[in-house]
Amino acid sequence: MKNISTISSIVSSAIGILGIIASLAYSHYLVFHLEYMEKKLLPIKTKANLALSTVGLTLLAVLMLSTVIFLTKSKFITYVLIIYLGLIALFYIANECQNKKTLIKFDYIGKTYVFINRIDDTTISALPEDKYKEKDKDNTSIILISLSKLSDVEFYTDNKKQKSPTNNQDNTLSSNTISQLLILKELLDKNIISQEEFVAKKKQLLNL
Repeated sequence: MKNISTISSIVSSAIGILGIIASLAYSHYLVFHLEYMEKKLLPIKTKANLALSTVGLTLLAVLMLSTVIFLTKSKFITYVLIIYLGLIALFYIANECQNKKTLIKFDYIGKTYVFINRIDDTTISALPEDKYKEKDKDNTSIILISLSKLSDVEFYTDNKKQKSPTNNQDNTLSSNTISQLLILKELLDKNIISQEEFVAKKKQLLNL
């Protein structure tokens, strides 16, 4: 009978420790390996699923360890639980610091914008970089942009500058060039010009 109790305690402890290893590995991946930019740009449903998975694994690990402590009265497992909760708190703090320090940017029609959030699966909110620096984050300067308009736009952070599509030449576009590009896009959308004509004229305007 004593042997059965011992084996049960060992098995319970092993299951509990495996649970926290799985939970810590998943949390570590989300915070340190899945880049901040990737996390912020994920569709809302995917981000919600990641959050639910993280909370679910954490609660499951805590429940398993608490059960083991109740069954075995082990001080060692109690210390493991305390250390685990401390590590989860550190991961959370690291994620919040990453959130505050990293800005996602993109260049759109001659201006640099700071990505704010995903509104839905097709739309994002953004703020002109100069307005963001002025702490103008909660007024009418915030704009909504359809992701379909950003299909060729590269998002980047301060630590990962945008690669120049023109071999490091100056990418600043004049207002006249921007206007012509917008007119061309409108003509294309109305089927007045073909895709081939649009691409050819775009290359000509951008000196590609």
